[in-house]
Amino acid sequence: MTQERTSKHLVSAEVVVTRKDGSTGVLQFKNIPLVWQWDVVSREAAELGAILNYLYTEFDFESFSVLHFTSSSSVKEFGAATPVVYW
Repeated sequence: MTQERTSKHLVSAEVVVTRKDGSTGVLQFKNIPLVWQWDVVSREAAELGAILNYLYTEFDFESFSVLHFTSSSSVKEFGAATPVVYW
């Protein structure tokens, strides 16, 4: 039996959004939880996937574009860290 290799990270991103009313803005997201499965996908793809999943499930933008993203070193638990949005 092969043990699955995973690690937990907190992702941050800067995203340009267009709202339904046509207004645009740059948002900064912090503390998006990510469980990276090492043998399934690259870390960069997992980070971007976590951002896209969070945007699709929590917001209803007309469109958006991820400018850049990064993630923390491995964390033991997500703890009280909840995603934060800076408008």
